[in-house]
Amino acid sequence: MGVLALVSLVLPLLGGFVLGLVPGSRRLVGWIGAGTVALAFWAAVGMAFTGGMAFPWGSGGALTTGRDWVFGQWAAVGSLNIPLGLWIDGLSTVFALVITGVGLLIVVYSLSYMAGEKERDYRRYFAGIDLFIGAMLLLVLADNFVLLLIGWAGVGFASYLLIGFWYDRPLAVVAARKAFILNTVGDVALILAVADIALRTGSVRFAQVLGAGSPLSSGAAGIGILLFVAAAAKSAQFPLQSWLSDAMEGPTPVSALIHAATMVTAGVYLIARCALIYQASPVAAGIAGDLAAFTALGAAVAAVAAYDLKRGLAYSTMSQVGYMIAGVAFGALAAGVSHVIMHAFFKAVLFMSAGIVMHATGDERDIRRYGGLGKHLPLARVAFLAGALALAGIPPFAGFWSKDAVMGALLASGHIVAYLMLAAAALITPFYAFRLYYLTFGGERRSNVPLHTTVPLSMRWPTATLAVLAVVGGGFAVALQRSWGSGLDLGSMAISVVLALIGWGLAYRLYGKGDLASDRWLPEPVGAILRSEYGWETLWHWAVVEPAHAIGKWVVLGWDGSAWPAAEGALAGLLSLGSQGVRLWQSGLVRRYALTMLWGAALLLLWAIIRR
Repeated sequence: MGVLALVSLVLPLLGGFVLGLVPGSRRLVGWIGAGTVALAFWAAVGMAFTGGMAFPWGSGGALTTGRDWVFGQWAAVGSLNIPLGLWIDGLSTVFALVITGVGLLIVVYSLSYMAGEKERDYRRYFAGIDLFIGAMLLLVLADNFVLLLIGWAGVGFASYLLIGFWYDRPLAVVAARKAFILNTVGDVALILAVADIALRTGSVRFAQVLGAGSPLSSGAAGIGILLFVAAAAKSAQFPLQSWLSDAMEGPTPVSALIHAATMVTAGVYLIARCALIYQASPVAAGIAGDLAAFTALGAAVAAVAAYDLKRGLAYSTMSQVGYMIAGVAFGALAAGVSHVIMHAFFKAVLFMSAGIVMHATGDERDIRRYGGLGKHLPLARVAFLAGALALAGIPPFAGFWSKDAVMGALLASGHIVAYLMLAAAALITPFYAFRLYYLTFGGERRSNVPLHTTVPLSMRWPTATLAVLAVVGGGFAVALQRSWGSGLDLGSMAISVVLALIGWGLAYRLYGKGDLASDRWLPEPVGAILRSEYGWETLWHWAVVEPAHAIGKWVVLGWDGSAWPAAEGALAGLLSLGSQGVRLWQSGLVRRYALTMLWGAALLLLWAIIRR
């Protein structure tokens, strides 16, 4: 099992490095890019069937079961040993399957979607994709916090390369830079958390830090808050969420990968892995869970006014990840992690359907210029509908079995404020999901741009596969929840279904005919505020960016204008004086050198006597 985990980890990383360094034809690039991920997926499947899924990972998040496969020693700092090892349990196995399985479908989809790129850029794209998947696998398979941190940084770096893939587009460059900067905030928080853990426990290994009888009973609140800051940056949660909507400037398959299989789920994994810390600190759990629920509601409301199809789906991701983090932070581990799987199915198919629409309309993303596309793009229409039904939580589609489980667990455990925010989001989610669906595929066309309706095979079958999983994939969620000792709350599920049907009904009432004029129910000033993400960018600009610029200008004008020349002259004079003294001593007289040696020996002897 350990060898299979290592194979699953190494192959995408190896594929990324080969594609980045060795030129090759498009056909060879495709074989390496998709082939390494396919083999990694089968290795992950083998890992699951040979025992990975046999470790249920329950008991409040403590690592009571699992296999720690150490294959080397990386470094030692004093008594702190940092091994090279992999930790295999139910949690890491589930994430490895999602990353490689959904990732493989996205990579295959990319073979045709990115076919119009130059050969060098085509190779650069698949190198970045393989590196992205490999870094995410390192993050979830590492057996200690240091290796996890390396994978964490690798995911951020790969996302920077892929979001800014079209480096000749200013918006893409700005989006990549923004994602990198905000993720760096999370990186710093994670580094501080890991350092605190190492100082308190003398170890960075999960088995020792997070096992039964963990020594982290003290300091759990501070560590938990730092871990949430890291998770919020990576998973686009308030207040570090704004990079995700701008990340839509990257290629659509990259958006699908970031939202469905990698990156944004990294924060969920981190909090789930450290569930024992949140169990020990209700304060940290409350901050993480309540802010995640707040993000779920705020992002759902913002999606109501979105005209950019991909941005609407991005807000949806922020909202759904809020469900996941609220679940795992408040102890609903099985429900939160099963929602990761279901979300991977339906969010990937939504982005792939959006990619087909954009491919047909010349990369148009504004739904006001769509309309009537259902009759021309039947696969995209059916697949998007399956994804929307799963996202909305309509039974028996995938999202129903996991999202409602999160809400039921929060209600049962008494986290009423978070539950009410998630319930409100559950009402709004079907409304914005079907608004996007009806305005894109319903009604009549609102643009005269010619359509390119031919969808290549390598884009069709991954989309169809994920559409099927969005319909029937709930069985995985139920099986996972049962194996991890979690059940379904029928009362809460009934409430959720009613909310979902009301939201869908309102969307049908307003947009069922695909009429854009129905958007008039929302006053334009309110819509503009929502599309600006509540003016968060403006607030950030005046609260952080402008003060930073002002300080920078003051330093440049004050220091470079007057202080630096004075300091430069003083330093030059001091160095000149010192050099003159040294030059006088270097006279060539042997007796002076002997006297220097004698004084040096005397000073060393005196120092030894004092130390003794």
